[in-house]
Amino acid sequence: MEKKKEPDIQLEEWDPRFKEWGPVYKAIFRSFGMIWTAGKVETFVIFLLMLIQGLLPTLILYLSRDVIDMVIAIADTNNQSFRDVAPLLIALALATIALQIIGPIFLLMKSILGDRMRRHVALLVMETANQHPDIAHFEDPKLHDQLRRVRQVQSRSADLVIYAFQAGSVFWGLLSVALFLSLFHPLAPWFLMFCAFPYALAHYKYANLFGVALQFQAPEARKLDYFRNQFLSHETAKDVRMFGLHDFFFGKYWHIFMRILGVLWSVRRREFRSLSLYALLGGVGVCAVYVILFRQTIRGVLSIGELTAYASATLLIWTNMSTSLFNFAFMHRVGGFLTHLYDFLKRKPVIKMTPKEFAKPAPRPFQKGIELRNVSFTYPNTDRKILDGISLNIHAGETVAIVGKNGAGKTTLVKLITRMYDPSAGGFYLDNVPVHHYDLEDLRAQMSVVDQDFLKYQLSAQENIGLGNVDRLSELDHIKAAAEKAGADFIDQLPNGYETILSRQFENGTELSGGEWQKIALARALTRDAQLLILDEPTAALDVRSEHDIYARFQELTKEKTTVLISHRMSTVRMAERILVLDSGKLVEEGTHKELMKNNELYARLYSLQAEHYNV
Repeated sequence: MEKKKEPDIQLEEWDPRFKEWGPVYKAIFRSFGMIWTAGKVETFVIFLLMLIQGLLPTLILYLSRDVIDMVIAIADTNNQSFRDVAPLLIALALATIALQIIGPIFLLMKSILGDRMRRHVALLVMETANQHPDIAHFEDPKLHDQLRRVRQVQSRSADLVIYAFQAGSVFWGLLSVALFLSLFHPLAPWFLMFCAFPYALAHYKYANLFGVALQFQAPEARKLDYFRNQFLSHETAKDVRMFGLHDFFFGKYWHIFMRILGVLWSVRRREFRSLSLYALLGGVGVCAVYVILFRQTIRGVLSIGELTAYASATLLIWTNMSTSLFNFAFMHRVGGFLTHLYDFLKRKPVIKMTPKEFAKPAPRPFQKGIELRNVSFTYPNTDRKILDGISLNIHAGETVAIVGKNGAGKTTLVKLITRMYDPSAGGFYLDNVPVHHYDLEDLRAQMSVVDQDFLKYQLSAQENIGLGNVDRLSELDHIKAAAEKAGADFIDQLPNGYETILSRQFENGTELSGGEWQKIALARALTRDAQLLILDEPTAALDVRSEHDIYARFQELTKEKTTVLISHRMSTVRMAERILVLDSGKLVEEGTHKELMKNNELYARLYSLQAEHYNV
């Protein structure tokens, strides 16, 4: 079969248009407020240093001109002593020393402010991400592209500080040098800037274009990171070696890397051609001014000091013009990333929420329980209904099991119950009150969940369990009690007991088996005195004896709790007071184990199928 060719990325697709610059510069100007917030003292000091640094080169040109002329006059006439030029020499020396000293101070202050800016942006991003109470955004590919660009803002926020103040300093210096050169001829600086402008503008264009190219390829760059991490990740190391996947992942990485590099090199080739041509034009302009300066000096119109100073000013205008726009270009590049930061900060929660001051506290205890009325759900940016017109009740204090084939919608139902999503249609009620009327933080405090894809934190055993109830994280007795209920008595045998880091990626750490990790996850859920306990495949990784021990204490674990149990093991769900059977997003059966077996429908077939293999 013919391999489908991937479409090429055309440079014209991301040539920046003037109409698109408005949001970028709006973001840049807004970022100055962030810079001020990040470090007020540093910003003020840098601003003063910028003004001084911009003026000192012009002052040095003035002093150099006069010093050279006086030295030549002394040498030619002997009418003046060296003491006459000493004040100017001292002033020139002090200005030169000041310029040299200000440079490192300027760099230090920019580095300090850059670090503060990086920290400020990082905290802002983390706080904003934490303000999203749902997970809809985090399952959106566009968000992950945006987050990659936002992470680049975090790393480049220091660059924004550096380039912003460098651009200001160089531009201020350019104006002061231009005023100085206008003493030779008012049109001289304008002529030089005219000759240098195409070169500087090309610098601006391609620096900006290069940055936009990187933004354009964020999805490809995420793939690049993914394939690179297959070689570096602890989780994938075994499979890569066991199945000989090195060449496969390396080929994937290399293909994407060369594709991205090809696009960037295309920009660089265009940049090289343009800059070479415009540099020639600028060089001709500088040489033309030099010729005029030399002729005027030979005719006696200019002194040697004026020739030296004006020649230096000519070169400074050329370099400052290019450097200034180059810095502005990098500001524009960072500004492009900043637009993604501000777009991220503007994202709103997807789920309905009542303002905290008007929200109801979660009921204590639950009176009637959970009710779903004709609930349907479709994941964002998809058309397939995962849940289709489900109506069910989970009574307060009741243990309900949810079963069904893979893809039936069981885990999605848990996401709705825990308010990670809102239903696409239908109503969700707790004690006959629409669930979004309750304070979300308080409501979730009454829930505890063991997910089938629970997290394995690279922290101590105590922290891994205690994160289920961070308010009691330091209460070791409370954590030990939860571990005992979950059957995690192996923790005492670890090298440092509850202080043992549960990862071999850190010194003196250890790795747990899948079953041991599942007990840690269960213990984590049990640290919280929640009214609603949700167990999504809580014993999938446990051996038969450990599973038996857990379910022998099942009544104790679920006492006075509303419990939702999801499991593929049909022997497990028999303990539930009521069983809900899902199929293709619909509730097709409901009842006790005996009732469902008597119905001889889907549940009975699934149960009998397992019984044949496992002798349930």
